[in-house]
Amino acid sequence: MEFGVLREVVSKIVSSPYLASTLRVCWHAGEPTVLPVEYYEKAFSIIESARPHGVKVEHLFQTNGTLLNEEWCEFFKRHSVAVGVSIDGPEIINDTCRIDRQGNGTFKRTMQGIRLLQRHDVLFHVIAVLSRASLSKADVLFEFFVEHQIHQVCFNIEEQEGANPKSSLQYSEVETEFRNFFSIYYSRLESSGFPHWVREIDFAMNAVFWSDLAAPSNALTEPFASVNVDYLGNFATFCPELLSMKTENYGQLVFGNLLADRLEDCSSNKIFQRANEDIQEGVRLCKETCSYFGVCGGGAPSNKLYENGTFASSETLFCRLIIKAMTDLALGWVEEKFSSVTPPTIMANRGATKDAREIS
Repeated sequence: MEFGVLREVVSKIVSSPYLASTLRVCWHAGEPTVLPVEYYEKAFSIIESARPHGVKVEHLFQTNGTLLNEEWCEFFKRHSVAVGVSIDGPEIINDTCRIDRQGNGTFKRTMQGIRLLQRHDVLFHVIAVLSRASLSKADVLFEFFVEHQIHQVCFNIEEQEGANPKSSLQYSEVETEFRNFFSIYYSRLESSGFPHWVREIDFAMNAVFWSDLAAPSNALTEPFASVNVDYLGNFATFCPELLSMKTENYGQLVFGNLLADRLEDCSSNKIFQRANEDIQEGVRLCKETCSYFGVCGGGAPSNKLYENGTFASSETLFCRLIIKAMTDLALGWVEEKFSSVTPPTIMANRGATKDAREIS
């Protein structure tokens, strides 16, 4: 993205009626560290100069880690950048899918990047994609993260979405194997004493204890809760995976261009109107038909579109696994943990859990 485009994009975003007290900027693409540190020093300065008084700006990089060096680590520290590293586990698992343009595995270079982050005390989490091959390897993955002192893990499932026309998880036994995976992983987590945060387990536990089941929030179905912008200034909202995708039902999912349009002008865009109408219809269908609606608030529109062909639909593979199966597992873990505890102690433990969550 050229700096002139960035200035205009940031100007339109911070002047919109949708700006919250924190503006979280996620640098994501193919690989954001292909550009040099100097580019981001200037980009951060442009964003900071446009930041309204009282608004906090946070930056996140999602990287495969293969290009990280000392300079990158110093930059991340200097600007308190949150860093996510994509790695699916040990080399034999990671290099099945994560290869470079020459067909070579990326594991060794990604691990070099992770070791650099650790040496510089840069806080980071990893995103590991679960495929059919890795669902049977909960112990292997847990031991890998412990061995390499990786303390924060997010598990994505392999999704049918965008440029990925099918998922290896579309088979009849997937829910049983998914539950087995997280049952084993949680058991290892509980018995090891290793300080290890797992997003999916944390989300499910918070859903059990803290979700407002009557009024669930879902940023993926709320217009302008997130704004996704490409290098030319074209933008969309809802799920980032939708930006610029050509679809049979909706055409190309671009709702405007921030060089010419304001965010609020998008309400008159025909593609946005149709997409938003169907997304809200999908939320209504979820609310009417799904007993887990209070946990997720209507699912992810991108999953609905690519699995069901329309936003105006309900259950997806993501729902069945990440929402339904994980919530069931969390309920089981909580019941087992507190089955012999008196109510006053349960409340004390709930308070402790909330305090720990807020600290993290």
